[in-house]
Amino acid sequence: MIDYLVKKNFFGINIFSWGTFLVIIFASILLLLNPIMLPPNFSDISYHLSVANGFINSGGVVTWNYWEAAPIGRAQLYPPLFHIILSGLLLLGINQIFLIKLVSFIIYPLILWAIWYLGKNIFNDFVGFLSVIFVAKSLPFIMTSVTVLPATLSIFLTLLIYVFLTRKKYLAAFLLMILVWYSHMFLPYFSAWLLFSYGLVNKKEFKKVLIIIFGSFIFYLPWFINVVTHLNYIKYFSVLTPFERGKNDSLFDIFLPFSFIVTFFWCLIYFFKNELFQKVLPIFIWIFPMFIIIPLYPERFFSAGGLVALAICLAVFIYLILEKNNNLILNVIFIIFIIFFDVQLIHTPEKNPVIHLRSTTFVSLINVEPNFWSGIKYNPYSQINLNLADKLKNNTNSNDIIWSKTSIFEHYYYHPETQVIIGNFFGGLANRAIANARDPEEFRPDLWQPLPVEKAAMVVAELKQTPFWNGERSQSDQQLSDILAKNFLLVDRSEILYLYKNKSNDLVTVDIVKPVVPLWLTYLLILLIVTLIFYSIYNNKLDKIFFHENSSH
Repeated sequence: MIDYLVKKNFFGINIFSWGTFLVIIFASILLLLNPIMLPPNFSDISYHLSVANGFINSGGVVTWNYWEAAPIGRAQLYPPLFHIILSGLLLLGINQIFLIKLVSFIIYPLILWAIWYLGKNIFNDFVGFLSVIFVAKSLPFIMTSVTVLPATLSIFLTLLIYVFLTRKKYLAAFLLMILVWYSHMFLPYFSAWLLFSYGLVNKKEFKKVLIIIFGSFIFYLPWFINVVTHLNYIKYFSVLTPFERGKNDSLFDIFLPFSFIVTFFWCLIYFFKNELFQKVLPIFIWIFPMFIIIPLYPERFFSAGGLVALAICLAVFIYLILEKNNNLILNVIFIIFIIFFDVQLIHTPEKNPVIHLRSTTFVSLINVEPNFWSGIKYNPYSQINLNLADKLKNNTNSNDIIWSKTSIFEHYYYHPETQVIIGNFFGGLANRAIANARDPEEFRPDLWQPLPVEKAAMVVAELKQTPFWNGERSQSDQQLSDILAKNFLLVDRSEILYLYKNKSNDLVTVDIVKPVVPLWLTYLLILLIVTLIFYSIYNNKLDKIFFHENSSH
């Protein structure tokens, strides 16, 4: 029955491909209409916006982050691909808020399309459809995909690489892998592991796989050396457990991993010699290193490709089972069940972790509460906050530094005593350096010295840090209030934020760092890579030259 539907076309397109397009459109519309998820967690995207602004100010890619932890700065280790793309869009004159919404939104249907593209081309239309269903109905994946954009970009490119590799488009895979190395700090190593797994399963391809992995890495060596020489600036994992970390709500899918385990062992027993099982084996092997992330940083499992890999494998395993079952009614009931049934683990500050049955994540997406995921109590992209960002920009010079340590979001994600959410937000929108780093060198006097408040051009404070507060407060808040009363003038305020300007002209400023690679050259290189990718897809001459392969169209 399933095989019959897999071969059934309407207007030249398979019925499951039509279904996939409808799912992608439906899920994307729900995301677009949800004001809580778009814009997403603004700490991440505003940080990336700051990096892009820093590149523009310098005229190219830099290896020293002068816009964060000012005035000394810190090593810039985040691979620059996403920031180069943002810089180019900003240089085109696109409004910052529109740009934030655009890139945060567009990445979601793109990653769903890439999952379908892989499932359809390597397996069949049903596998592509089911894979997209599993991923689209995962609320944690939706949240992470639109929040950690470089990670989602890395997974998107990796899925395309795997398709090109299986189609023997080796040069396209090689060039895309160069971009992957520059997309994220650690996900490219998972991508390389996927390619390596493919080489293990397909031994005739092993040599070419090694050329793709290590050859592309040569082009990444300059940035890799930059990372290795500044390892003391790196901290990826929290020492806290998932439920100790902050006051955020936590939500994790458990239906997908559980179903994956059950169906895998079922298929392992009965279908190990099936051709599709052999094709999915590299993706199955790809998953295992990602499981290491779960006890250290469980949210990263969703943004590292773990959920995507699970979804594809599970879709293949379910297809193998349904392929042997010719009962139409049972097949339809089973497909409806796996589409609309969810089991999720939810943890809130008020309750212990509980198992929760959801009708479907599509419904959950419509009904999600404002503080469900990131502790956001209100929309930070409100007009009054955007007006504050404009005021901040208009009252400072391009090399001035802003200072802020507010805790209004109860977002103790990095360090309880060092709040960077507001600093990143206003620094990114106003294109100004901030005095609040969010990384561990804040507590390393040999690496970083905090900027005295009196030397900052402007301060963004919350009510309890200002002279307007009449209740009890901490000693540090009282000290800040005294400094603001003596050295600063109130410029503007919102319902919860106060913007102060320094009365003095004796301020510390930042020095704009010279680029290591000019922006125009990065755009030229990316254009060259993309052009060669398209050429190699539709013409095998370059594959013959570089890989001695007579690849088919």
